[in-house]
Amino acid sequence: MRAAVLVLATGFVGCAKPQPAEVPAAAPVEVAPPPLEVPSDPHTAYRSRCHRESDVPLLRALARREIRPGDDIEPLVARFPECHVLRHGPYVALSFSHGRGGTGVTAKNGKVVGGGTGSCTYHDVFFSTLTEAEREDCRNSYHAVMHRWYACRDTLPAAVGVPASILVWHRPSDR
Repeated sequence: MRAAVLVLATGFVGCAKPQPAEVPAAAPVEVAPPPLEVPSDPHTAYRSRCHRESDVPLLRALARREIRPGDDIEPLVARFPECHVLRHGPYVALSFSHGRGGTGVTAKNGKVVGGGTGSCTYHDVFFSTLTEAEREDCRNSYHAVMHRWYACRDTLPAAVGVPASILVWHRPSDR
């Protein structure tokens, strides 16, 4: 008899269906942002360190984040006298050529909007706040000014002692 009661008791326990628990209304689930992409170039960390320790003052200032978007461009023009300054439309390009590469800062309406460096093997952008349409406008404005400059240079008479094919460009002294 005990065995029968034991079998019946375990049978009822095993057949009992669990009741679903009351689940409160679920709050919206927040989705985590995707992880940052790690650059595939193994030399990026080395280049970053080299930029921060560079002999080029403009590159060193960009890499150390001393130049930020929204800064005024005119104090930077005065701070880096070794750089070329090209004013075209509402844009100002501050650039320095070094080795086989160059570093540049772009400003729109007197405020810094972009900065980067590059060579034939890499291009590092420190920041860029221009939209694609503004970038295209800046590029077109720059090319128009350079086209006029090259046209003037090529018409330079050889009688002044400089062949027309040599690129001669010196930043005018601010003093």
